[in-house]
Amino acid sequence: MCSLLIVLAVMPAQAQLLPCGERPTYSLALWVDPFHACLETVIDDPGAGDLAFTALAVADDGTLYAARPLTGEVFAFDDTNGDALPDTPRVIANGLTLPNALAWHDGALYIAGRMHVYRWSDGMLTTLIDDLPVSIFGSVGLVIGGDNLLYVATGAPCDLCEVDDPAQGAVLRYNLDGGAREIIATGLRQPGDLVVYHGLLWTGDTGWDALKSMGQIDEIDLVTPGADFGFPICAGNEARLPCPDDVTLPAYTFPAHSSPLGMAAYRGDAIPILQDTLLVALSGNRNDPVIAGFIVTALRFDAQGQFVERYDLMPNGDRLAGDVRYTTDQLNYRNSGFFPRRPLDLAVSPEGWVYVSVSGGRILALREPGE
Repeated sequence: MCSLLIVLAVMPAQAQLLPCGERPTYSLALWVDPFHACLETVIDDPGAGDLAFTALAVADDGTLYAARPLTGEVFAFDDTNGDALPDTPRVIANGLTLPNALAWHDGALYIAGRMHVYRWSDGMLTTLIDDLPVSIFGSVGLVIGGDNLLYVATGAPCDLCEVDDPAQGAVLRYNLDGGAREIIATGLRQPGDLVVYHGLLWTGDTGWDALKSMGQIDEIDLVTPGADFGFPICAGNEARLPCPDDVTLPAYTFPAHSSPLGMAAYRGDAIPILQDTLLVALSGNRNDPVIAGFIVTALRFDAQGQFVERYDLMPNGDRLAGDVRYTTDQLNYRNSGFFPRRPLDLAVSPEGWVYVSVSGGRILALREPGE
């Protein structure tokens, strides 16, 4: 078991009632419009490694959970100083296989990693599935749907090749105890989170390395039974060969390797501008002359899954006075955004607060700005 060094300010019991700028955890590390949200750093553990907290989930009682894949651990964070924010970690499960997806449902935490899905409940860990098809990417998506069934998104076995196993690069469905699987949708390369939003199932997908110069090849996909999202022929609104007519088009696209890995449906009313949105953490590209991603953005779709509007939550240049404004890329290049760190995942608490994990062992909280 690895040790954690948590660097935190001591907070008074009613710190959450203070104006945003007076809270001990107030952060200017990223630019957020202060009229809409207060940004706070609640966990800062730089010794935990780049992939310290790759997945987040929040229980009905507000407890925050995080997965650390490289050590095989899942943590719960307790509020030990009464300020309603997490501050002290404890390991609830270890010895897991690369855990990097979490979902809370009906008093239990579901955990997915590589070929396994586990359930942690009442302090007991149960292995539900041990034969998920393995992806070269390691990431999986996990959610319990409104039908009380378990959905898992798996990655492809390659960057750009034909897929022999239809369960690779697919969305699979199981009952809550595992058992036989159904293939719901196919044609994904590197899916991120699975999310239920507007009662519909959604995921993100990152396009090919080999053809990343093609443009808008990263996707937000509305998952429907029988959908084929086109891998390895089509990605986003691009195709390396004529795209078949029966390929399911994405609901929204991003530039290549923006990497939409973390997703959450916003609930609550603490941050009104986020109501009725799908939150997406764009983890960002690597080794490219122009950066893409490194954003937490909010997408609004209507009840039929049609795109309505977008609001970039972090970083956001709207806070600047006068006529000076910065684009998201400019903020990142100025070291006023995530770059070179990456947003990894996000989760929404019952109060409507948004937790965001960042590479390098940091977890941020977005709450109402206060008076």
